[in-house]
Amino acid sequence: MKHQTSRIRRHLIQAVCFALGAILLHVETPSFVAAEDSLGPCCRRRLLPRRFARRSRRSTASVAQSSQPKWIYLVDGKSLKNWEVTDFAGHGEVRVKDGGVQLEAGAGLTGLTWKGSPLPTTDYEIQIEAQRVDGVDFFCGVTFPVGKTYCSFICGGWGGAVVGLSNIDDFDASENDTTKYLEFKDKTWYKFRIRVTDTRIETWIDGKLTVNQPLKDHRVGIRFDIEQACPFGLSCWQTTAAIRNVRMRKLTAAEVKEAENNKVKEFMFE
Repeated sequence: MKHQTSRIRRHLIQAVCFALGAILLHVETPSFVAAEDSLGPCCRRRLLPRRFARRSRRSTASVAQSSQPKWIYLVDGKSLKNWEVTDFAGHGEVRVKDGGVQLEAGAGLTGLTWKGSPLPTTDYEIQIEAQRVDGVDFFCGVTFPVGKTYCSFICGGWGGAVVGLSNIDDFDASENDTTKYLEFKDKTWYKFRIRVTDTRIETWIDGKLTVNQPLKDHRVGIRFDIEQACPFGLSCWQTTAAIRNVRMRKLTAAEVKEAENNKVKEFMFE
């Protein structure tokens, strides 16, 4: 008799839990998942709507995502607000086009220099999409701060294939340890990512790691002909380039630690 009473009581408690869950979540016939019960030995398990479990997981993911530093979009796609056409000798025209900017080929460098609010100088990330519309040289030159100095990430230079940093230990992207040779196709969008911390500079192209340059015991700088692009600039050389989705954010403490421990990885562009 006692065993039967206990079983009836357990079934009643489960029914009440079900009814309350249905009322609170406004569902009529939810599926169920088992969960730990904290009410006592008579109800070792209680049943909760599976939708509630899914919502909890989504809520946790949303909190984690909201804790990420927000992206700052630097090119609005409608104007050259906060930018100035860099006064390179013989530069080409710069105009807004198709939600981004287009740098027309000139006699040498053509570019834009940031004139907006001060940007981070360390522990930050830049993302850019760019394509070579026409020409045979670099279509994505990004000059960026590295602490108290500056550096440039060059893509497609010296005849169209050189990728690297200018300058490392006084050598430009064509002749230092970051030098690589990659093929770039005309009228094809490429996705570039640059990360800067106190310990290293890292870059990716279409999610693949291309540069992992430690800063300790190395001199970082820029070529004399790109100085006007500081503190942050976009440029190309005798090439027409299209650039869009230029954005920047601060890094999380975990990302900074990852760089310090040299645990870089390849990842997809967000």
